[in-house]
Amino acid sequence: GHPRPGESIESAALRRLRAEMGILECQVRRVSSFLYRTAVGNGLVEHEVDHVVVGEWNGEPAPDPSEVSEWRWMSERALLADLAVNPGRYTPWLSGVLHLATTDQ
Repeated sequence: GHPRPGESIESAALRRLRAEMGILECQVRRVSSFLYRTAVGNGLVEHEVDHVVVGEWNGEPAPDPSEVSEWRWMSERALLADLAVNPGRYTPWLSGVLHLATTDQ
């Protein structure tokens, strides 16, 4: 979600973690941002500044079914392997975000 007026990137990320995944407490930090632009079909283009926020959390999420249709935990190594074999399963910007999230820590 987008930050509300006067809301920090980190606070917006925590708000969306609570609303979408039921994660109530988590330490997060912003590590990067990037300009994203891609055609998404039907003449529409996504063009936005996205922020990369990372954190660690131990627990069992409680996803809101109106926000989340599917999810799964996996290691970074497993995600990178699956992304290489099945890129169509993921959003086009994921590989770049993973690179930013792991190199800026």
